[in-house]
Amino acid sequence: MPTCPGCERPVPYDRLATHEQYCTALDNDTERQIERLDRRISQSERRMYRRLRALEAELDVNRSRTDDGADGRSRPQR
Repeated sequence: MPTCPGCERPVPYDRLATHEQYCTALDNDTERQIERLDRRISQSERRMYRRLRALEAELDVNRSRTDDGADGRSRPQR
């Protein structure tokens, strides 16, 4: 037996559509709210990915400066 996504009660297949229409736990805007939340999460993921890429690029630049001795410090001999 399927479960109502709103109230999470088991509902027979033949009554599920009717139950979903009248279930007070289901909001008509639920799908739109989920879509908005999904968009916000996706945007946040993209911003984090871009920031991570920028930090990695900055780290690479700093490493290359250190390897070249451009930071003014002498590197210890091994």
